[in-house]
Amino acid sequence: MSKKYIVKIVCLITLIVLPLMVACNNPSHAPFGESSSSEAVFGLRIYRTFEEAMTIATDVVVAEYIGRSTLREEFTKFEFIVHERIFGDAADRIFVVARSGNRQFVTNTHYLLALDKIIHLYSDAYDDQFFFVGDLILDLNNPQRGTMNNEPLTRSSSDMNFNNRSLTRDDIILYVTELTRNNIPANDFIRSDDLVDIIGGSPYVLVVEINEPWRLSRMDNTDVYYATVVEVIEGDKQAGDLLRVIFFAGTVFPGETHIISIEPDCPYDPYFHTFTSRHSLHTEDQLPEIRQIIADQQMYPYLIPHTDGFIEVEIRP
Repeated sequence: MSKKYIVKIVCLITLIVLPLMVACNNPSHAPFGESSSSEAVFGLRIYRTFEEAMTIATDVVVAEYIGRSTLREEFTKFEFIVHERIFGDAADRIFVVARSGNRQFVTNTHYLLALDKIIHLYSDAYDDQFFFVGDLILDLNNPQRGTMNNEPLTRSSSDMNFNNRSLTRDDIILYVTELTRNNIPANDFIRSDDLVDIIGGSPYVLVVEINEPWRLSRMDNTDVYYATVVEVIEGDKQAGDLLRVIFFAGTVFPGETHIISIEPDCPYDPYFHTFTSRHSLHTEDQLPEIRQIIADQQMYPYLIPHTDGFIEVEIRP
């Protein structure tokens, strides 16, 4: 099953049966943020082969198990130290969230982990956290004992015999490196707090009037408000368009006017929008600088945003 298809499943479930989530393509407001591994959030059982798990992962690492803790009773959080990154840019120490069950790891060995990064723009509490892709447990020091889908790992692999006693750690890593060559990195938000980077990376920069709330903060730290576009600074919106925008809780209120940089949040609901960064609620005194950044981009389309302004790039045929 493709990653794109899984995202569609997440969207449909969100829109139909999970009202506590306020968006679907980027459910960063769900209990544990965004993930295309829908079974990790919703408890679905999706059969994947070893090769499929590797090719849809946002991160594949060699890591050492440190410990575990209970998270909200029905979830377990596993802690690992990353020793090697086969794909992705995982931190040196990561946490992996899974529904509580009989998944077991031991210390003082190295595991191959296929992971799906949790993207939660509205809280830094989820940085460096992931979901497992599938239920793979592969001890690289003893690959013959690897399991997946509650059965010996070799049954879940189409091209590698994990029962082969001559199979080495290097063989597995080389195989996985080839499998992940065309993987897609996690669709992260803009991490920079530099206004040039934020405006340059945002499809919509708008002045909006805050209307009535659609949902106020309950389980998380976000409020969702209806907002009317007052002025379009960047993007193809029109004045008068009605949007639903996700804000940090308690930062905006009905009747106020604000400048925001946002992007669409769900292909199945064109009204939903989310911030492009954690610094996308702009102050009125930033408006002249925002206009200048956009004017520079329009006048010099071959300039690349840089943390110290713009640097010119020479374009040659």
